[in-house]
Amino acid sequence: MKKKNVLMTAIAIFGLTTITFGQTCWQQVSSITDPYLRIVKHSNNHFLVAAGNTTGAGSPSTNSIYESNDLTNWNPISVTLASPAGLAFNIDNIGNLFLATQHAGVYTSSDTGISWSYANIGSGFGCMALDFEKDSLNNLYVGIGGFLRGLNVSTDSGASWTNAIGGKDFSDIEVINSINQVYASNTNNEIFYSSDNGNNWTQIIGQPFSNNSIMIKHINSEIYVFSNNGNIYKSDNAGSSWALYSTIPISGTATPYANDAVFPNTNIWWVGIYQNGIWRSDNNGITWVQSDSCVIGDFHYLFNEGSTLLATTSTGIFKYQECNLNLQSQPQSLTINLNNNAQFIAGASDSNATYQWQTDLGVGFQNLNSVGQYSGTTNDTLTVSNVTMSNNNQPFRCIVTSGSCSDTSNVAILTVNNNVGINENTQDNLFSVFPNPAESVINVKTDSKLIGDVYSIYDNTGRVVLTGKLNSQNTTIELGNLSGGIYMFSVGENMKQTFKIIKAE
Repeated sequence: MKKKNVLMTAIAIFGLTTITFGQTCWQQVSSITDPYLRIVKHSNNHFLVAAGNTTGAGSPSTNSIYESNDLTNWNPISVTLASPAGLAFNIDNIGNLFLATQHAGVYTSSDTGISWSYANIGSGFGCMALDFEKDSLNNLYVGIGGFLRGLNVSTDSGASWTNAIGGKDFSDIEVINSINQVYASNTNNEIFYSSDNGNNWTQIIGQPFSNNSIMIKHINSEIYVFSNNGNIYKSDNAGSSWALYSTIPISGTATPYANDAVFPNTNIWWVGIYQNGIWRSDNNGITWVQSDSCVIGDFHYLFNEGSTLLATTSTGIFKYQECNLNLQSQPQSLTINLNNNAQFIAGASDSNATYQWQTDLGVGFQNLNSVGQYSGTTNDTLTVSNVTMSNNNQPFRCIVTSGSCSDTSNVAILTVNNNVGINENTQDNLFSVFPNPAESVINVKTDSKLIGDVYSIYDNTGRVVLTGKLNSQNTTIELGNLSGGIYMFSVGENMKQTFKIIKAE
């Protein structure tokens, strides 16, 4: 094994950066300082994590497993192994756990980790399992390091093993059941794949990542190779061709150890890279932001259960709650006849979500209040009553919030159909308002047809703040105590025309 003890090698402390995705920093959820490794879901609400102390001393023991029912509280369970826990830890399709040790091979447990027995693979100093995976047929794949190094395969649930590719330390294994392929990357940055359940293997050559790969992951049938310079390559045709997908802006050259990736949903990707911290993408892995604030220690592995994300390090377990607001209903643009009501709906999957409707009247989106023609401004349904021509082409959107998470809906446009009164298009020259912006007064010059009509001034919530009559073709209106901002000026019972007033500060 090229690095006889991976855990004794410094793996870099995360940089402290600011997370901008709904949470200030990761929360440490482990109460005991230990080098935590891979987390395994044994059953619903039962999770296990291996912890391997390489110094010969630790608390509570040098070869521990911790369990949790909520991914927040972790308690050690009594485990006796011949050597501290190693990198590989997983569960097969029939509930058997397989745990690497650092110097005594792989052990297995069929009783949720209470008792362990030797799994007949990799016994010997330094023969640590680096990764462990299974396919849908329960064929098992394990990469062993040390003097027995190689990619080992079992077709009988671990009763016997075959060293399919010897002489190499395989640090990452990825099974893609949808296309019946298995990929394995070794510490020489080479990738091999099998299309017959591990019986035969072919090395990928001639690709930009052929000699610098550190990890393979897949989403459905799409395969992604992560290289040691941050480049990600994608194949959507079972590896027949590859193309550069995106680049994580890491520094230096990443090693093939301690790299991991999880995908909480179709948009959000998380990647942990040795010596380069944890990175997050919220657009399917296209662009990346380093997001590991408050994580302490050497990065080991990632784990996610739904929207809950955990990172294990040389000192603890850290938790991040991913915002996962699903807007099941988006507001739709509407065309409403004059004087009728309009309703916009935004529905979230979270029954405890809160809502805030907004509109933009020329100064950016501002919160609406339930006054005037607006109601339901903090509910999932916004009602705009008795729409006027001042509402024509008005945009609306909703901010949906759950705890520290928030999401913004689509923008919906309200179009008002002037089906009564004079066609607005013929009224462009019936009146004018000046000066604009105004300080204390505005002057309204109007056609004689509008003398005697009522004018109204609305604020950005739709509330009437001033009203009166146009008594002549030239009317001066005192703006009084109106604060600076944008107001809507309308004339006539049917709101034949509107005009924006910007009152100067």
